[in-house]
Amino acid sequence: MSRTDRQHDRDRLVITILLGALAALWAIGFSLFFWGNAGNGLLLVGVAAAIATGAAFVYATRGAAAVRVVGLGSAAITAWVGWVGGLNWGLFIGGAVLTVLLVLGAVAGRTRRLPRLLAGSVAAVITPTTFLLSKLVGGWVLLIAAALGAGFVAWQINLPRRAAAREASRRSSIPMLGTGLFSLSSLGVDPPTGVDQQTLIERVEADQATARALDELPTGWFTFHSRQAYTGDIIDHVVVGPPGVIALRSERFPGHLRLDVANVSDAGVPVTMDDAETGLVVSQVLCETAAAIDLHLLTPNRRRVTRAVLVAHDGTLDGPTLTQPVTADGVADTVTWVTPATLVDYLLTLPSAGLDRQFVEDLATVVDFQLQPAE
Repeated sequence: MSRTDRQHDRDRLVITILLGALAALWAIGFSLFFWGNAGNGLLLVGVAAAIATGAAFVYATRGAAAVRVVGLGSAAITAWVGWVGGLNWGLFIGGAVLTVLLVLGAVAGRTRRLPRLLAGSVAAVITPTTFLLSKLVGGWVLLIAAALGAGFVAWQINLPRRAAAREASRRSSIPMLGTGLFSLSSLGVDPPTGVDQQTLIERVEADQATARALDELPTGWFTFHSRQAYTGDIIDHVVVGPPGVIALRSERFPGHLRLDVANVSDAGVPVTMDDAETGLVVSQVLCETAAAIDLHLLTPNRRRVTRAVLVAHDGTLDGPTLTQPVTADGVADTVTWVTPATLVDYLLTLPSAGLDRQFVEDLATVVDFQLQPAE
């Protein structure tokens, strides 16, 4: 069973348990409010809101639908708490809308301070919890909830980094995707398919070795590790320097690698390892991640600006590097294969794109902001 399948089974079990507890709390809470102690009923409803948040956000890490579901669920709880608290229609509907906006805002921002699961859970309970004070403060409760929620979302989306990236983009005329809370955000992102445990360990070891090699780059080069595009692509390493932007993928290929020009196809030229074909999938995925970076930088459609470099660990190449033609998503591209020992030398020999130092720094700032750390 793959790591993803095991994680899915665990998530499904957690969701089932939490939803069972949620249903019980709702039933007890309603019973207490109408036929018993109203205060205890409201308290149980607040607990139910927290449980609903946890259940939905366990699943929310898999896509946009669950994020919207938890926002709507928490909004319904907010409206009900406002209604039993004696607020008018306008106020408790306003609280419901506010809840949805806070949940989506907390999980959508780039360069988040907290993971989506934790941030969304906090945002989802701010308004319904505040509305429990409605009998004490009346209509002011909506403004209090808005102030608390807005403060949390502003902190979560890291406004200073957002401002720095926008300034870098403006100063050096580097286009980038819109950075509003809900503009092409991570709301629609599904995490990539997992791999089995042994492959995962090998990928981590390869990533760490590549990171150590990249530490040898001189001043003026910037490296970022394990970043995620809004498309869901996980990018092992991103390097920004005088040649521009380079996307790197680390893989273990324990053997002799060479281009198999005799078996060229529309998909590209395969690479063989000890005369056994390795397939084109790894290279095509790398090209797709490079294209994701281009998309963040609003590169004209079907143009490739970001270079794709595959770092082959534990292998030897049939030459200093291998330049592999690949077609990914219908676009012709190339992947350069290197080893960890030759990686830095290769990067330093790339031709400069004529970028001055300020532009390279601004480009690195924009890339760092656009590509959030993978969770």
